[in-house]
Amino acid sequence: HSCTPALLHSCTPALLHSALIPVARSVTALAWSVNGQRLFSGDSGGLVACSEVDFFQHSTTSRVVVQASGHPVVWLDYRLKTLMVNTAASCFLLREGKRMEVGSRARAGLYGGALLQAGVGEGGLLAVSVRPGNRLWVAEAVSGKVGSTLVLGEALAAHHTQIPLINPTNIVAEEATTSPLLKVAVLSEARQELVVWHGSGLHIVSLTKEAVVASCSSLRGVQDVSITDSGEIFVLESGRSLVRLAEKEDRYWKP
Repeated sequence: HSCTPALLHSCTPALLHSALIPVARSVTALAWSVNGQRLFSGDSGGLVACSEVDFFQHSTTSRVVVQASGHPVVWLDYRLKTLMVNTAASCFLLREGKRMEVGSRARAGLYGGALLQAGVGEGGLLAVSVRPGNRLWVAEAVSGKVGSTLVLGEALAAHHTQIPLINPTNIVAEEATTSPLLKVAVLSEARQELVVWHGSGLHIVSLTKEAVVASCSSLRGVQDVSITDSGEIFVLESGRSLVRLAEKEDRYWKP
C-alpha cells in the first residue's frame, strides 16, 4: 500500500522494523492509517497486527488484532476506525473490537477489497470486495451487509476506452481480457471510481454508472498498484518495471 514520502522520511529503518515484530511469518499486506500513527500488517499465516507509532518518542507499541487462521492475508485497508481484512478464505471488517463478515457467502481465492467514502461520516463508508466471476460486492462498512453487486463480465467485453502506453513492453494478451479480477483500489471518491486489476491488465470502473470506463491491457505481471491523491496510477510490474498512468504528462519525466 502507498505511504507518503514525509512519513517514510520520519520513520527510521529501526522503527519500521520494530513495527513488524508481532508478525510471525512473511508479511503479505500492509495498511497505514491516514495520520500515519497506525500500521496494520498481515502475514502468510493469517495473523494481523496493529503497531502504534509515536513519532515524538521514536517508539512503537504493537498488538495482535486477528489471530492466525492458516489463510494468508491478501489485502488490508483502514479508515474511520474500520479495518478491512481480506484473506484467501474470507473478507471481514473489524470495528471497535467487533468482527463483521462481508456478505454471507464464503469466498476462496486471492481477492482484495477497499474502503470507499461515498457519503458523510461512518454511515457513508462502503466496503468493496472482489468476488469470483468478475463481481464486486458493495457493502455497508458499519454492518458488513451487502447492498449491491456489480457484475463486470459484460462491461469488460463491451467496447470502451483503452489506455495506451508509451513504449509498451507487452502486446495486448488474451489474458488481459479473460483473466479474473483480483484486486481493487479507490481512484476517486468524488466520482466513485475504482481501479480493479489482475496480473496482465487493469480497469477503471464507475460505481455510479456501473460500467468500465477504461482499460489498460498492455501490462505484464502486475505485482501491485498504488494511487496518489492527484489520481496518478503507478503499476509495479514483474522485472522491477514501474508504469505511470495519468491524465497529465509527468513533468519530471525525460525521454
